Amino acid sequence: METRQAALSKEQVIKVANNAARRHGQTPEKMHVEYDEGNSHWRDVARGPWPELEGRDFQAVIYWHQPPIPEGGLWILIDRNSGEVLSVEEAP
Repeated sequence: METRQAALSKEQVIKVANNAARRHGQTPEKMHVEYDEGNSHWRDVARGPWPELEGRDFQAVIYWHQPPIPEGGLWILIDRNSGEVLSVEEAP
């Protein structure tokens, strides 16, 4: 019998995303962090195709610099079940 791993909590997803942001040279503690509930913002801006997301249950976390700077921020996509970082994208 196959057992399905429980989905990560919001706090766990943000912790994984924070670590990924640090690996990309960002300081999450100095940024505005947004858990994109339902991935609604991601769906509005995503330009596809995104084959690495196909069939994956993922969560987008958005990082914005405070105060805002021209470089924008980061979108970090986390697999909700495994905690794997699926993608780190520059936010315009």
